[in-house]
Amino acid sequence: MATRVEISKRLLLVNSASTVVRRLLSIGVLFWMHQHLIRNIPVSEYALLPVVMGLVAFTPVLTTVISGGLGRFLTEAYARGDERRVTEITSTMTPALVGMAGALLGAGGLFAWKIGAIIDVQPEHVPMAQRMLVVLIFAASLRVAFAPYVLGFYIRQRFVHRDLIGFSAELLRIGLLLYLLTQHETRVEWVALSTFIAGLYELGVVLVLSRRLVPALRFRWSAMRRDVVRPILSFGSWTVAGQTTMFIREMADPLILNQLGTPADVATFHLGSQPDRTLRRTLFSATAIAQPAATAMVATGQDERLRRTWFRLSRYGLWVMLGIAVPLVVFRDEFFRLYLGDKFEVGRDASLVLALLLARLVVVFPNSGTGLVTVARAQVKPVALRTLGLEVVNIALTLVLVGAFRMGSVGAALATFVVAMVGHPLLLWTIGLRLTGSRLSDWFASAIVPGLIPTFAGLPVWIALHGLVGPTTWLGLAACGVAGLVAYLAALALCLRPEDRDDAGALLRRTGVGRLIPFPAARRRPAA
Repeated sequence: MATRVEISKRLLLVNSASTVVRRLLSIGVLFWMHQHLIRNIPVSEYALLPVVMGLVAFTPVLTTVISGGLGRFLTEAYARGDERRVTEITSTMTPALVGMAGALLGAGGLFAWKIGAIIDVQPEHVPMAQRMLVVLIFAASLRVAFAPYVLGFYIRQRFVHRDLIGFSAELLRIGLLLYLLTQHETRVEWVALSTFIAGLYELGVVLVLSRRLVPALRFRWSAMRRDVVRPILSFGSWTVAGQTTMFIREMADPLILNQLGTPADVATFHLGSQPDRTLRRTLFSATAIAQPAATAMVATGQDERLRRTWFRLSRYGLWVMLGIAVPLVVFRDEFFRLYLGDKFEVGRDASLVLALLLARLVVVFPNSGTGLVTVARAQVKPVALRTLGLEVVNIALTLVLVGAFRMGSVGAALATFVVAMVGHPLLLWTIGLRLTGSRLSDWFASAIVPGLIPTFAGLPVWIALHGLVGPTTWLGLAACGVAGLVAYLAALALCLRPEDRDDAGALLRRTGVGRLIPFPAARRRPAA
């Protein structure tokens, strides 16, 4: 069956690369921002950032029951050439989304008014917390109201162009942050203000260009159809459960620590969890690029191609992310000593939090492509139920370790580590295998084993350098990291399959790097 959604490995690789580059820019900003804040403001004020962000992070959960299925069903309709259906979906869901945005804005205003009773915040910081919550909730409400109309880039897979807009918004945010943090008194609320202004700019530009890419993304009273609502709400209701688990994973720990721990616990957990959160979000953003193509594969019956895509994502996720996570774990103390300076004693527990959260990723990254497979097949329910169950157990264990045993930020990280190491292999790995029709032995042989081999090559080098050198400068830390990375990349080169070499060569040639680094692509029969 023909499809209007392009299914191209080269396109996916280029789109993923542009998304990763954008994320790297964001990581650079966050790296400097958190260092500047923790060194220049009281810990109690810095702790406002993760707590307020935690409240705002819950907003997608409230709206996903309506908006969760939009991307999936709009892409499916467009892939089949049914522009009328695209307009029907957009028109039918718009009134509900606008109403939800209004309700969200009202609830946010009420939360801001009573924020002192909701979270544990020092009286002098209440007005600041209120201002932060108001601007962030207002931005979230606008995103909800215009949700269908910004999906043109997603449907057409114009992620490079979308990331260019994101780049410009990120540069605007950087400029505002630099000005506010350096030319005015350092305050944590400047983070919320700069994020709000840059977000408004980005939403406006994306809204205009998205409708040019897919003109059928328009509102017509006459196009509203009752039969559109049920499948989207059914899909969205289970996506809500998935979004709830994402919220729990991202923000429940700071809220628990805010109530049962100290501001220092909130601050150290936030600092220690930043690398984990950044790596997972980067991987999610890079793999989400393949969602329209995966949906089109299902719509056109290309099951074998979907299986091979899932295998590749498992391999690539391990290769890329463990090459960053493993040296961070080995050199965690050196990293935080350099990063925090004279505040290291205040944030000493952050290094142990980092180690626990990153160590569990060895069982998380292999499953990185399962999310897009479940969405493509509209089988979100099994994943949602299992992940929700795991997060409930995680919260219960966190409450015990933080509340009863007073383990603070380390207790919250330990609970996450234990639940992930047990729960992911037992409950989540099997879903990807079932939905792609794969066998565990094939998946291990084609994805897991080659994905872990580079780590076994690089880890001994990093451990030896940690013991022999013990870097005390940023330059020394970078040199130790690169030395182990050489061994890591050498082992990775030996693990590359013919199709991996094809993908790497296509990416290098498409981005222009191939002119500087010749990378002959293998031409052999495709494998998993």
